[in-house]
Amino acid sequence: MKNLICLIVMVAGISAVVSAPAAASNAASTEGTVTGIGAGSFQGPARFGGVNLSSFEIATGVITEEDGSAAGVFHAVLRGRSLLGIAQTITLEGNVTQGTVTSETGSVSGLASLDLGNGVPAVSGIPFNVETRGGSMVLTVQSTVLPSGAFSQGGLDIE
Repeated sequence: MKNLICLIVMVAGISAVVSAPAAASNAASTEGTVTGIGAGSFQGPARFGGVNLSSFEIATGVITEEDGSAAGVFHAVLRGRSLLGIAQTITLEGNVTQGTVTSETGSVSGLASLDLGNGVPAVSGIPFNVETRGGSMVLTVQSTVLPSGAFSQGGLDIE
């Protein structure tokens, strides 16, 4: 719950900053925004870092530019169980540097700090990518592509 509250506060702050530039950038069809907060579950078996994942919470606020560059943040909390059955939470906190937006899809990527939630210090400089369309998203961390995740609460807006 604490993570969800942090996500809500983060998205509210990001939305305030993003909303003014977004109105001006909507005139160009290749520029846009990907914003929102949501929670859901993976549509198939999802595994990362030795954890069998079951659900996720995400928040993002990103402005994409005509040249493919982007500025913003992405935050994900992945929940699951270790191989021993112990509840484990993986946290990904990223700075978005690239992105594209069309009328139906959004794609953002950058580098993140990754905390596997197992007592080992977080590692920074981890590449990530998020593809979103409709009520779902696909998250790639390093070279691991997680199965599609469907939102049960909230979601991502593409403008």
